Amino acid sequence: MMNVIAYEQSIRGHYDYLKDLKGNTSTLFSELIQRFTVINMRIDEFFTMIRPYIYYFYNTDENLPDTFLHDVIIGTNNEMNEYIDTIVKYMIADRETNKEVENAINKTLTLSNSVAMILDAVEAIDLYAKNTMIISIKAGEEGSTLTTIAVEMSHLADMVNDVSSQFQEIIEYLDKLRTKFSNTCQTVDIIIENYLTHLQIKMNSTIREIIGHQKKLSYNVESIVSFADQLKSSIHKILQEFQVEDIFRQDIEKILFAIEALEEGGIDDSEKDILFWGMYQKLLSLQHDFMHLYTSAGESLHTMKSNVEAIASDYTKASETVFEGDEFAIEKVYNSLEMLQHETIQYIEDILAKKASLLEISSDVLEQLHKFQEFFTKIQDVVRKFDVVNMLTRIELARHQQLQKTIASSLSDISIMPKKIKRIVEESENLYKDVIGTMDATYQSYKDAMSIQDSILNNCASNLKKISLKLYESKKYYIDISQQIERNVNTLQQFLSEKSEQIEAFKNIEENIKLFCDMLDGAGVEKNMPDVEKINKTVDTLTMLYGTDYKGLMLVSLLKEYSAAKTEDTVIVF
Repeated sequence: MMNVIAYEQSIRGHYDYLKDLKGNTSTLFSELIQRFTVINMRIDEFFTMIRPYIYYFYNTDENLPDTFLHDVIIGTNNEMNEYIDTIVKYMIADRETNKEVENAINKTLTLSNSVAMILDAVEAIDLYAKNTMIISIKAGEEGSTLTTIAVEMSHLADMVNDVSSQFQEIIEYLDKLRTKFSNTCQTVDIIIENYLTHLQIKMNSTIREIIGHQKKLSYNVESIVSFADQLKSSIHKILQEFQVEDIFRQDIEKILFAIEALEEGGIDDSEKDILFWGMYQKLLSLQHDFMHLYTSAGESLHTMKSNVEAIASDYTKASETVFEGDEFAIEKVYNSLEMLQHETIQYIEDILAKKASLLEISSDVLEQLHKFQEFFTKIQDVVRKFDVVNMLTRIELARHQQLQKTIASSLSDISIMPKKIKRIVEESENLYKDVIGTMDATYQSYKDAMSIQDSILNNCASNLKKISLKLYESKKYYIDISQQIERNVNTLQQFLSEKSEQIEAFKNIEENIKLFCDMLDGAGVEKNMPDVEKINKTVDTLTMLYGTDYKGLMLVSLLKEYSAAKTEDTVIVF
């Protein structure tokens, strides 16, 4: 028989403690469930926030729309390639027009041959005029009129020389314009063939590097998502284990009813030992259950903290990976794309400037060609005067037989020169009309084509500049969401690190129940299962005392719970 007289006051103290515990059980479990529900909600909010960000920035499928890789990196690459291809296409087509302009200028330069022939004829006239002047001066009074005629003839030759010199200056200037036009065309070709083509190669190579880097970054970030299921699993597990409030309350009630039955009397000492045994078994069970809840809740919190720390670590790792020196790798992505975009725009602006220069040169050529008409008019005027002078020379020679013998043969050679010059001028004028017509048509065609090309090139440059806005918006989103993730991770870590009074309460309960068990152990409580007949006798007595009311049922359940469990564990050997 147990010696419990000395422990009656202690038992009463434990009774009061368990009675209070029973009353606080609902609050204790509801607060714990609330705490873990809040944790669950915060984790849900965190991953709800982070998933779109991870989906957008760290998706490695190049063909998936609404992602950083597809929309910004691949999209920018495709847009820039498209614009560069458009530029190259139109610039290559422009070469034919440039060739037409250059051919027209070259054709213009053939007029210099006409000038050379005219100058040869004029030189012969001038030489004749000077010889005639010498002879007529020697003839004295007889040659005075012829001297005046020779002076006029020489003056006309000087006029032709002067006009031809001006014409030759225009020809030389046109030759310089041709060289300038040709060099500018070559510069545009170099921009197209070297710079833009190399820029495309460089851009595609840079994009490949960016994509490779992006895929490395995604490896770190993807692990963050995998922790979501682990966190949810931990919370679900602990919430399931907390669904024992009613069971714990009933177990505590059984112990309280057992203490009350012991105090109320009506049972003998052997039956008291049986009741103490049942109460002791239930206390051991409760002690184990509260310790399990304490351990399980603590481990779940620890697991969640570890997972969140792993998220923070992987996020930091991803952040460190995206740092190169003092530069964000994601920033490097933006800077690389911006640099390529600015470089392309610079080349477009260079091409536009060079094309404007080509149009200006073409306009200048046309302006110079229009001056040729004045040259032909002046030469034709001088030729008419040459004809008059020739006629006067023949009249004068007819009056002076001696002079006629001296210069008549020379005059016959010179008299054909004005006709020769006139023929050269007519041929040159026909060539000029052909040249000016070709140049006019080519210039207008070139001007119209350039207007279209300017519009296309400016549109390319404008659209390329819009890429900056897209990059800026994406970059701003990246920075904003990164800061938000960091804040959320820190908040979640802080929340999980806070000491839970409810979880610590499990430990305190377990310790108090252990004290009760130790006290009963010290009083000599029966630890092994008593004889079944004694248990049944005690059950009968309790049924007689309390009938089938709730208290009686709980007391019977207390004893039968452990006697039945023992019976089930018994192995019968036949």
